[in-house]
Amino acid sequence: MSLPWQVVLVIYLLVARIIVPVFNKRIASDPYKPRNLLMQYFLAAILAISVAGFFGDFKIRWELGAVVLIGVFNAFACYAYWQAIDISLSKTSLFTQGDDLITLGLGFLILGEAKFLTLGLGIGILLCFGAVMLFAYNKWRLAKEDHNNKVTNRDYKKKSLHLSVWIAIYSIIWGGAVFSMRYFALRGVPVFDYVGAWYIGAFFGAQIIYWVSEFRRDKKEKVPSYTAANFKVVARVVVCIYASIVLNVWLRNLAPIAKIQPIDQVAEMIFPMVIGLYVFKEIKQVDWLSGVAMLIGIVGGLLIAFSY
Repeated sequence: MSLPWQVVLVIYLLVARIIVPVFNKRIASDPYKPRNLLMQYFLAAILAISVAGFFGDFKIRWELGAVVLIGVFNAFACYAYWQAIDISLSKTSLFTQGDDLITLGLGFLILGEAKFLTLGLGIGILLCFGAVMLFAYNKWRLAKEDHNNKVTNRDYKKKSLHLSVWIAIYSIIWGGAVFSMRYFALRGVPVFDYVGAWYIGAFFGAQIIYWVSEFRRDKKEKVPSYTAANFKVVARVVVCIYASIVLNVWLRNLAPIAKIQPIDQVAEMIFPMVIGLYVFKEIKQVDWLSGVAMLIGIVGGLLIAFSY
């Protein structure tokens, strides 16, 4: 099926940047994330393999082995992303530019897209890093202001540190993973074969995370049984993330990074932030200086996007 890349991009943004964040926020609030992660990638692997078998021949090749390995790391990235958005979807969406910059950098180095580096792009990068520094300073300032509530301050600092670590983990992994979509598209790997290998690896990664979490869990802790309601939530997420990955890989077959990444970067930053602020009422967690940092980050992201 042949569609203009712009049409595929619009559908992708609707699914990946508006629908998926809402479902992810709900599933990320569940305290038993490893179990949900395992169920998510088990269902996704079955769906992806079935579709790949129906639409393609799923030939064994070294590229698919590499994609399986990337999928394993993707499970860790997804877990880190869930942890981050459980803390704050709006702040996560703002400071999630790292994966885009890594994807862009790999495109420059490996695919020869350095010609897209401009003054506007450089200024945008500086503004994004400036927003991160301002946000970090504000966290320190808020932690120091209230000396009468040291427990709250310690909790705030701990939560902020955890947010930064989770964002760093998934940004590094997904930066390389998104680049691989374009890289293997240029090598002729079919969309459904790529996605099938991706979710096979993700299931293996989810197994590792689940086993480690079970080993570390207090055996006296009573874990609620898996209900039909849990399954429905995870199933909805599976359908959405599968569709978003297929659309993303399809886009990488239709257009280069420089055409797709700008619009996706802005959407990734703004849409989940708006959802987090107004749908999940995280506006209570943002003071005026955090708001300034968000504005600077948005301006920087827009400059980066439209300077490619």
